[in-house]
Amino acid sequence: MSNTKKTWFRIGPGLIIALAISVLIGSQWIRTKIAQHQQPSSRPIVERQIISSSYDEKLGPTPELKFIIERREKLHLTNLQAAKLMALQSKWAKAYGPKIAHANQAAAKTQEYLDNAKGQSRTPVAQVQTEAAPLIALSREISSARRAYWNEAAKLLTSEQRANLEKEREADWARK
Repeated sequence: MSNTKKTWFRIGPGLIIALAISVLIGSQWIRTKIAQHQQPSSRPIVERQIISSSYDEKLGPTPELKFIIERREKLHLTNLQAAKLMALQSKWAKAYGPKIAHANQAAAKTQEYLDNAKGQSRTPVAQVQTEAAPLIALSREISSARRAYWNEAAKLLTSEQRANLEKEREADWARK
């Protein structure tokens, strides 16, 4: 019998490697748990939009032709110009009046859907987009047509009248 003691643990390369791997796995687990607690409970439905800076921002969206007609005295429109603008406004109202009414109905329906969705815990974005699709399509069509009619009306004005009109639009947008 010898006097040598048997040790229960031997510190060697295997034990050091096992401890290092355990520390790495444990630290990754801790980071994952911390990251989960730091995330917001729900993601926003709509991401923040970045709007580019442009000249149109000072003027706002394209108004209807009534905007020009209401300012005919300030713009010093001739009777012929006013008559052509009123005819163009009448054409606009006939062609797009029903679509605007339909868009208003679609907006009310979409707003009702969104109000009902507030009570739910989570509404899929795709479902909201599907519900709002008719409104978006109509709005895009009306906006494009309004811009086309506006451009057609601007062709009836002199360059000085157009410059004054842009100043009026800018002032109107600033008031709003």
